[in-house]
Amino acid sequence: MHSKNELNKSSINISKINHRARHNTSRKQDLTKRYSVNFIEDQLFFSKKKRISSPFHANQESNNRIRPNIMEVCYEDKALWKALKEVEAACCFGKPVNCYFFLSYYKFKKRKERAEPDSFRAIYNKFIKDDARFLLNLPYAITLTAETVYSKIENMDEWESDDDLHEAIQALDAVYREVSKIMIQFWPLLEQYIKNQENLTDKVIPTLLAIVEHYEKKSPILCKDIKDIIAQRTDHRELVFNTFKKILLLIIGDLMRLSEAHGKKDNSYLVEATSSLMKIRSERNESDEDENSSEFKINRL
Repeated sequence: MHSKNELNKSSINISKINHRARHNTSRKQDLTKRYSVNFIEDQLFFSKKKRISSPFHANQESNNRIRPNIMEVCYEDKALWKALKEVEAACCFGKPVNCYFFLSYYKFKKRKERAEPDSFRAIYNKFIKDDARFLLNLPYAITLTAETVYSKIENMDEWESDDDLHEAIQALDAVYREVSKIMIQFWPLLEQYIKNQENLTDKVIPTLLAIVEHYEKKSPILCKDIKDIIAQRTDHRELVFNTFKKILLLIIGDLMRLSEAHGKKDNSYLVEATSSLMKIRSERNESDEDENSSEFKINRL
């Protein structure tokens, strides 16, 4: 267990992230120390010692303020970048295509004059052409310049002039600006996703793990059912599109039905654990009565 002071010291301050985004510094926060629910594939939860905070709220203060580029901010931190990819994947048919494009674009821009025509063609074929594997959902007016450049350099091994390279860079810059506009709407979803992970880690997962440990040898069938509930309710789409209150309510309902299905024999621990989760829900309702009025109303892409 950690004291509140320890938790506060290890938290990432929102203003610091905004400062990092505005000034584009290279300082990175260490958020790699997480623990996993080891019986669930690819389900990671951020530990109590290392927290992630989204700069979303700070960037809502004024409609006139420009929000920092979400991909540039998240890319500086491994955990934030992973979270952003999971959020986009939940919204976009399982593929974070905009994040994938950012990685290729970033690599191309980093090479500057050392970038080769083949690098541009690879990006075009992967993200922009009609049958691209990770097709970006962009207006034709945005991709037209890239298509023109591609036709011009299709058979080039090297740039014939600096102007050709400059045109290629401008074409990808235009695509990136449009992708960045699309990604702005992911701020609130990323915020909700991170909050859900943090709340589950702090308030719910320890109880669920205790139930699993209690029944692991005593009732393997019941234990498996509990693991299935955790896996279902901590799925990426659940964390992106539901509030913590709703996720908690669903978990409680699942556990109550599970308790009834297995009868009263040896399920007293499950009943007690479910009651403790109901208490968390009750406390949440008392401290956050108007949450419904501020829930994110984001359309799925």
